[in-house]
Amino acid sequence: MKVTDEILNEWSFRCHDGIVDLNDLKKLRILKEILDENGINLLTEDQDDDLTDIFTYLGDDKALTKINLFSKLAEYTQKHYSSEMGELLTVFPNNATAQAQYYHTIVDWRRKELVPERESNIGKEIETCLINYSNKVKGIKASDIANKGRGEDAIIGSNKVEIKSSKGNTINTQLQTTWYSPNKFYAFVTNTSSNNIEVRIVYGEILIKLSLGQSLNSNKIGELEKQIKQGLDSLSFADMIKTSLTTTKPVDKNTSFIIGNRLKVRFLILFEPAYGKERKKKDGEEEIDEELEYEE
Repeated sequence: MKVTDEILNEWSFRCHDGIVDLNDLKKLRILKEILDENGINLLTEDQDDDLTDIFTYLGDDKALTKINLFSKLAEYTQKHYSSEMGELLTVFPNNATAQAQYYHTIVDWRRKELVPERESNIGKEIETCLINYSNKVKGIKASDIANKGRGEDAIIGSNKVEIKSSKGNTINTQLQTTWYSPNKFYAFVTNTSSNNIEVRIVYGEILIKLSLGQSLNSNKIGELEKQIKQGLDSLSFADMIKTSLTTTKPVDKNTSFIIGNRLKVRFLILFEPAYGKERKKKDGEEEIDEELEYEE
């Protein structure tokens, strides 16, 4: 009992807020360090990797900009999930820069070879570019997904890839009613308003662990439901809508909350007069305006 108390006290002391938490990956890493110091190993090698390796690799992720964080995630993906990447690794190998940025560059991405016809939707042009780049430049079979839904953009080699693009040097991580799939890859494309784009390939399993922690077992699902309910209770949508309509001014109130391991759930309220006959959407077309896709 004395040893247990000493370990718990030391764990609490090393946690920034003094609170121990078995669902917090960073705090579990601290516990692992303490157990190692005392010659105690309660985790299997696989669990050890799952709980500590990603955060150890990232270091102090709060000190990283989002673009630097995703560069490291792209590097981590290629180092630890190369077999899962398969031919994606051939198409989008990382090029390390002097600033320790890891991404793949496509030069003159709108050239005819890659984008034969201009599209009204820049996101669609990026999809076309990546598919043609794989087929024509890298010689790896790639195609659009027929009758695709949200979160389904292309098949490159044998992998499904969701493409998230942004006009500037920022990472677009917004997901509209879809969630990361553990066996899918995500292509984060930046600088689409420039001649050259940067592509960072990140494995979905990594993104899930960073957002929610380990796999969602029954106990954790209950905790997640509790966090969601508390978050929704903290917001007042009825008051926001009423105030905005009656004062004609935007409401400066919080429309987001945090769940899991710093996963932000953000709501956007749109007023859209439904005049006239609505245009039928094309297959795979998003309901939300394209410009919102790039909002950070």
